[in-house]
Amino acid sequence: MCVISSLLRTQAFCVSAVQKEEKEIVGKEEEVKEKEKEKEKEALQGGNEVESEKVFNLADWLAGLSLQKYAEVFEENEATDWDTISELTADDLKEMGKKAWQCVSASLNTTISQGWGGS
Repeated sequence: MCVISSLLRTQAFCVSAVQKEEKEIVGKEEEVKEKEKEKEKEALQGGNEVESEKVFNLADWLAGLSLQKYAEVFEENEATDWDTISELTADDLKEMGKKAWQCVSASLNTTISQGWGGS
């Protein structure tokens, strides 16, 4: 009987130790998740200095191509960010305006294929 009682106490102690260890692990996992959430929040708010990505500027980009006079055409057509501009097709440019299309298409196609230099 003494042996059984001793085994039960040992088992209870082991179960208690395992439960305590599980709580510690869960607590650490929650802490890691919380830190990840904070990093994501900082990145979204622009407070993360590690991710200093060059920001695309339409006017500067067009000026670099000597096409600054067409900035208004791009703005009117809501093509002001690199993601949008890099997706433009020849037909899209034609729709934006015949004058802009004639002067811009060759330069844009070359530049788009090379990237704008911000990444």
